[in-house]
Amino acid sequence: MIDVAISRVRVGDTELKVCLTNGGRYEYLNVIFVISLPPGVMWLRGQRRISKSRLLPGETVCEKLRVRVDEPGRYPLTSPNFSYKDHNGKPHREPSFTAEIIVHPAPAPASGPTPEPRTGGSAGPGARPEWQWDVALSFAGARRDYVEQVSQALQARGVRCFYDADEQIDLWGKYLAEELPAIYGEQAAAVVVFVSAEYADRDWTRLERRAALARAVRERRDYVLPARFDDTPLPGLLSDMVTVDLRGRTPQQFADMVAVKLAALGITGPA
Repeated sequence: MIDVAISRVRVGDTELKVCLTNGGRYEYLNVIFVISLPPGVMWLRGQRRISKSRLLPGETVCEKLRVRVDEPGRYPLTSPNFSYKDHNGKPHREPSFTAEIIVHPAPAPASGPTPEPRTGGSAGPGARPEWQWDVALSFAGARRDYVEQVSQALQARGVRCFYDADEQIDLWGKYLAEELPAIYGEQAAAVVVFVSAEYADRDWTRLERRAALARAVRERRDYVLPARFDDTPLPGLLSDMVTVDLRGRTPQQFADMVAVKLAALGITGPA
């Protein structure tokens, strides 16, 4: 299965990113995806074709386009040529592929002094809520009991925390291959990655991790905050990155550490 993810954009001259992810167990060959933009979304520059001779399991390939959109709304993105071969060499074609480009209104001009960049919504009076979430939690389901307590402790502190079980209604009916990269790569001010053997093996956690790490590399700041249940190696996580060992720490104690870190980064108010 090849998942297609499309970034959310804002009105105006903006960047649109289209990503293909191999969410299956086997490689795909001769992958082609031609991007067809709808009326109302004007192409400015960038390649409108993604091609990959071999797409390995868990691998993602993206193309960035510069587009202009004048009105907010939902626009259909189609592909007149979405084709590939499976690991047995059998050709496949998706003749009626359609996905949505979600366009948000341009942000209203801020009144008064210009806020500091990348400020979270709870950083004090007059702060502009640039991110939807102060922190997003990325974890494997086997560790849900611990992470749920961390989420509850953070929310009790007033931290805007993305925890998937709290967002079931909002996520209902949406495509996770599109939503997860947006949440973990765009909408949160920081991401806590709960490393475990189960986390390293799951397809959805791999998608979350890649989106978060890509943004950390792009912005060169403390964005991914790793915490370990065990010593499982995690692809993409540099060996010299400082992690927090959760063994011997209660969820409430770890939530305290997260709250202090978010405050130190200027994402939230004083912890």
